[in-house]
Amino acid sequence: MAHKVRRVALVGASSQIGRALLPRLAAAGVSSYRIGREPAPDGADPVSVFDEQRACFTPALDGADAVISLAPLPTVATVLKMAKVLGAKRVIAFGST
Repeated sequence: MAHKVRRVALVGASSQIGRALLPRLAAAGVSSYRIGREPAPDGADPVSVFDEQRACFTPALDGADAVISLAPLPTVATVLKMAKVLGAKRVIAFGST
């Protein structure tokens, strides 16, 4: 039986692709956490930052079904750590080098 994705953590949420993807996720009934370096342009939702040394998010997050990463591919090891902390069963990663 397929696992329905209800909540995702979006790495690179403030990027051009991230800003386009967020409303599409919401329209599909998927809630999302924004993970990035900058606040959202609309200021609607806070952006969480991952502390790799402590393996935690600030502000704290409450788990996700999947992590979607729009960050550069060399950061995939960090993205996998994020997924583990969030208990995510799926990771989708694409980006540039």
